Amino acid sequence: MNTVKDILKNFSQKNDLWNLTKNRGIQCIENYLEDNGDNINTKSSNITLDDFVFFKRNQSVIVFPDSDNEGHLIIRTTYDLSLEKIKTFRSGYYSLDVDIEGNIIDDYLYLDF
Repeated sequence: MNTVKDILKNFSQKNDLWNLTKNRGIQCIENYLEDNGDNINTKSSNITLDDFVFFKRNQSVIVFPDSDNEGHLIIRTTYDLSLEKIKTFRSGYYSLDVDIEGNIIDDYLYLDF
């Protein structure tokens, strides 16, 4: 009998969710730095993409309680982000939501400088 954990693990591997999420996160951070690079207020104002380290945080299944169809189920994959120079300090996170078909629904970048 497959547990929910087994089903999620198989779905994640089939759709390569950890790599997909990391690659999309890299693109998102690149876009953020391009748009906001001059306005980042940190101790080291010359932050680049190379300063970020991705740490696997979790994967979860989210079922919306007001629906009984499969269209209201998402799988969220989340990485914690840290600045390379301060590895123990969480600088934010990036999450990617996909539906049960593996289609990207939404993503979230949160940076805490």
